[in-house]
Amino acid sequence: MTQTLNDQEMIHRLQTELEGATYGRAPGTFAARSRTPRLAGVMAAVAAVAATAVMAWPGSSSPALAWSPTPTPATSADEMAASAACSSDLENLDLGALVALDLRGTGGLATFSDGNITYTCLLVRDGDGFERGPLIGEERSNTPDTGLAFLGAASTEWKDGTMIAMLTGSAPAGASTVEISIPGQSSATAVVTNGRFAIWWFGTVENLSGSVTALDANGVELDQSDLGTLKGDDSGR
Repeated sequence: MTQTLNDQEMIHRLQTELEGATYGRAPGTFAARSRTPRLAGVMAAVAAVAATAVMAWPGSSSPALAWSPTPTPATSADEMAASAACSSDLENLDLGALVALDLRGTGGLATFSDGNITYTCLLVRDGDGFERGPLIGEERSNTPDTGLAFLGAASTEWKDGTMIAMLTGSAPAGASTVEISIPGQSSATAVVTNGRFAIWWFGTVENLSGSVTALDANGVELDQSDLGTLKGDDSGR
C-alpha cells in the first residue's frame, strides 16, 4: 500500500498518542484491516491506516459478556462511565465527543469522534461502571452523512475468543431507531441519537447479509439499506 503524506502523519500521530497504552496481545498477532476485517491487534493495523485497531486492555479480568436484541437506555451516568473507561490508560489520546452509546445485555459500544477520526470502543459492565475492550479508530468526519448510511463496520475478538461485530452509521431526519435484521439472528433495535446509531452483536461483518431499516417514533419506515453493500469493499473509507 502506498502511503500518502496524510497517511504517514496519521501513523505518527497514533503511535505518539498511544504511548503508555496497555496491550493484551503481542504485535506479531496483528493483522491488517479491510472494510470487513477480523481485527486481532494493533500496529500492523496502524500501518494500514485505512483504519486503526487498538487492542488496549486496562484490566486482566473480564466480566461475562451477554447480548440482547433490545438496547438499554443510556443515562448520563452511563455516558460518563463509558467515556472514562474508553479513555483510561490512553494518556495522550483525545477520543473526542461521545456521539453514540449502544448498551445491550452486559455489553456496550461507545462511538467517539474528534472531527478527523472516529473511535469505536467495546465495553462490558463492571459494577457501576464499565471495563474497556478493543478500541478501533478510523479516519472519518464526525458529521453524519445525509440519510441512512454505514459509517463503519468491523469485527474483533473478545478476551474469551468470542467474535464481536460492530456497525455504526447515520440515519435520516426524523428517525428515532433503526432495526437490524441479519439471517440466523434475532432482529435488533438501535437508538438513533443526533442522526447517529451504533450496534454490536456476536459474530463478524464478513460476508454480512440482511438489512437496516430506519423508523420514526411511530414505527413508520423512513428508509432501508441492504447490509450486503458492505461486502467486497476494501477501501476502509
